[in-house]
This record gives sequence, C-alpha cells and structure tokens, in this order.
Amino acid sequence: MIVDDLKKSILKQAFSNGFNNYNFEEKKFKDVFTIINGFTPLRSDTSLWSKDEINWFTVDDYNEQGYIINYTNQHISNKAVGENSLRILPTGTVILCCTSATIGTSAICNIPLTTNQQFNGLVANKGYEVNSKYLYYFTLTLKTKMKKDSTSTTFPFLSVKNLEKYIFPYIDINKQEEIAARIEKLFFELEKIKPIEEELNNEKKLFVSRIKKSILSNLYKDSMNINKKELGKIIDFENVKDVSNGSYNYLDVKYLRSLKNGKKIQKGKFVKKGDLSLLMDGENSGELFKIPEDGYLGSTLKKITISSDINEKYLIYYLKLKQDYFKGNKRGAAIPHLDKKIFKESKIYIPKIDEQKRIVDKIDQLLPLLDEIEKIVNN
Repeated sequence: MIVDDLKKSILKQAFSNGFNNYNFEEKKFKDVFTIINGFTPLRSDTSLWSKDEINWFTVDDYNEQGYIINYTNQHISNKAVGENSLRILPTGTVILCCTSATIGTSAICNIPLTTNQQFNGLVANKGYEVNSKYLYYFTLTLKTKMKKDSTSTTFPFLSVKNLEKYIFPYIDINKQEEIAARIEKLFFELEKIKPIEEELNNEKKLFVSRIKKSILSNLYKDSMNINKKELGKIIDFENVKDVSNGSYNYLDVKYLRSLKNGKKIQKGKFVKKGDLSLLMDGENSGELFKIPEDGYLGSTLKKITISSDINEKYLIYYLKLKQDYFKGNKRGAAIPHLDKKIFKESKIYIPKIDEQKRIVDKIDQLLPLLDEIEKIVNN
C-alpha cells in the first residue's frame, strides 16, 4: 500500500541522515542497551500470580491498545520476580518481540511492567540517553531483518545474543527528540490519507468486475423477440454413481480452477471429459465447470446436462452474471448452499443458437482486454 511504502521511506531517511544531514554514531545494541528477556511464571503455582501487584505484558495487550501500553490484563506477584528487580521494566522502556509470528512488533511502556518470554525490554545503559519514541520508530525498521536473521523450528526466533549485534544509530538526545517528532508528524498526516487509499483500492478491485457485469448485462439484455425459459427446463441434475475402476484425479473446485496438484483416488462419483458440473456450496455457488478430463467429482459439485438449444459457454457466462443473485439466495450457516428450487425457477433469455454463439464470441474478445485493463489499474 502507498501509505505503508511512504512510512518505510520516511523511516529510511530519518535513520540515514535525520532529515537534516546529521551524522549518527553506529553503536551495537549491547553497548547502548541492557536487553532484558521476559518470562512466564509457572501457571500452576497461584502464589506467582496476582490481581494487581506487577503488570505482566503479552501481545494481547498490544493488540488491544496499540504501541503505547497503559495497562496490562494480567499481573504477577512480587514473589514471581523475587530479588531480580531488573525484570521490572521502567516507564518509557521500548519492548521488542523476538519470536513467533509477531516477531518485530514493538511498543512503549507507559507504566512499569514485566513481559512474557516473547518480548525483550531495551533499557538504556548508563552514559546513554535514548528517547523512547526515537527508539520505537527505529525498531519499526528491523522487522524484515529480524525475520531473516532468526532461526526457525516451528516459529522464528531471534536470540538476545544476535540482537546485541544489531547497530543502533545513536545521536544527541535533543536530535533524537527532533527526529522522532518529525516522524510522528509525518505519520499522523499519512494516517489521514489511509482511508482514501483503502477506498481507492476497493474501487480498483471492483472496477473491472463492474465492467464485466455491465458487458454481460448488455449482451443478455431483455428483448421482446427473445424467449425466456426457467433454468429448470433446460438443465437436468444427474445422480452420479460411485465407481471403482482405476485411479483418477479428484476433480474438486480447486483442481478445476488450477488443474494443478490433483490428488489421485481409487473410488468416487465418476464423470467424463466434456461433462458439465455445477458448484453447489461456497461463496461462488452457481458457477459452472466443463470437466477437462475423466475423473471423480468433488463433493460440492453436481453433474448436470443441458438441452440442445443452449450453447454451453453462453450458459456459463450467464451464470456468472447471475452469481450475486444466487449468492443472495443460498441457505446454510457455516457453508452457504445453492437453493436448487430458486435456481431452477430463475429465468434465462435464450436467443437462437447462432445469436448465442455471436454473444459468446464477443465476450471471448472482450475479456482478455479487460484482463489487460485490470493489470494497468492494479499497477
């Protein structure tokens, strides 16, 4: 997104020259910060947990409050910390997630707190002054590097030892405050643009689909001279028997759309190349597929046959046009399901077969052009 890219550009400039040709001292994290790893007390020992003694931070608090942390939902006891008071991070500490899917997430503590083991506190060493927001904005530049440098078993993990080697652009505290204030101001202005960008992106997604529907609507327009029939009178739903006669691809919707990574099975509802199937479940209920090869039909698909007075592609395109109507008339809670009765009662305009072919040829010419327009719009 444009706003995100601009924020990255701002951060890159901020920490390369400070917006004003400043010279930074390149310091290793271990020189500037004491890195304090969080911990989780034993859950089964209730004496280590409390209602209000010591704030204990997890990523849930970040998800709830954003990057300024004013409270925590969980607390541990003084006993859990014991004599190691360094585990309590002072107000203004920046905490950085060094593991799991949220690696690189950072926040500023507006209260003293401890964290779970996912987070490390960055506490400035004696002799160094560090502005919290300056450090926070710098940590936003580290996410990609942290993922790249992390080891991974079931989830990424960056050790304290590796984090200590990272370079921090140190500069006089007054200049840190100036840079942080400039970043904050620019980010604030960009947030005003974000809703506009999101609206534009939504319009981009809808633009070509609207044109396609407009074209289809005009080609399938009402006419006094065109017969209109219920779908149930030109489409028959067929029951396909289970067959076990060799190994074939399982023709589910995913396979029919991509024709890749098909799984072989020994038994199923057998259909032949050239058969037609109708999707009965899911968001695209009512979509029609022409079977590309012999195989076993997926459970969400129904084999159908159509009358001789309708062109297959004409019907496929027409059903695409009616997709929203079928979507609005599905039943089912977790998985929407095509209502066969409503489907059969829907009416389709059926011109002569030659006119159907002309319409199909025109759509076939237009759709590739629309695909090119879509690429241009998206770029």
